[in-house]
Amino acid sequence: MATFLVTLHVLAAAAWLGGAAYERFVVVPDVRRTWSTPGGWALLRLMLRPERLVVGTVALLAATGAAMAIIGHDGFFHLSWVGAKQAVLVLIVVGYLLGVRPGLTRMRRDVERLHRGDAERPTLRPDFERLVTRLDVIHVGIVVNVILAIWKPGA
Repeated sequence: MATFLVTLHVLAAAAWLGGAAYERFVVVPDVRRTWSTPGGWALLRLMLRPERLVVGTVALLAATGAAMAIIGHDGFFHLSWVGAKQAVLVLIVVGYLLGVRPGLTRMRRDVERLHRGDAERPTLRPDFERLVTRLDVIHVGIVVNVILAIWKPGA
């Protein structure tokens, strides 16, 4: 059972990290390069779509991580590498709910308006850059958790 949980946890982490890297290093530069073109709007629309997949992946990570903490008698939020990973995940989720999700919702609405032929809202580009910055903070949290999982300080 423990091997299954670890495998599932690692696969979910790889999917999350891989998706984040692809978004940051491929999609975001392409959106910036093609801004104000139909192709740019299509890319932006594509970038804003996989929210359910990401939320599902994070939920799977949280569930498998919690199960492993219970099975391994590691507990929750102790002063250990496991507790640090749990705290970072909570910060990521809170950052997403308070900082990223509202921006995603607003941008999704604006992009749908563009798709219908409406004019670009003047704050769309700054909103996009702010969203990218907030996603970058979350991506740093992902990398920190991967480093903690590999390094396991104090274990």
